[in-house]
Amino acid sequence: MDYVRLIHDIQRRPGSYGLSGGYREYVAFIMGCDAGNEWGLLAGFPQWLALKHGFEANLAWPEMISQISGRDEGGGESETLFQNLRSFLDEKKGPHFSSIIISNYLEEKMKKRGGR
Repeated sequence: MDYVRLIHDIQRRPGSYGLSGGYREYVAFIMGCDAGNEWGLLAGFPQWLALKHGFEANLAWPEMISQISGRDEGGGESETLFQNLRSFLDEKKGPHFSSIIISNYLEEKMKKRGGR
């Protein structure tokens, strides 16, 4: 399945997927897609968000999106979710992308702590 296209489509036409267009519904739908892919669709997404926006990856990604949207001028949670999700999925190329992102996150975390 083309998840980049699906993400674009649910943002554009949420009613076609039984959604009213609320942030929590989008999160539930996207988590369902991730579960249906044996949790591989969003593998590395929390670490990617943490690297991109300067967070620790100890927050669940929906909370990170909420906090990021609070930083943006007039963005809103749903728009912030879709922008970040599209960017992540566009960058997610090859079978090792998730492990590379997680490794990069851990290396960055070690540098901040003064290790290595």
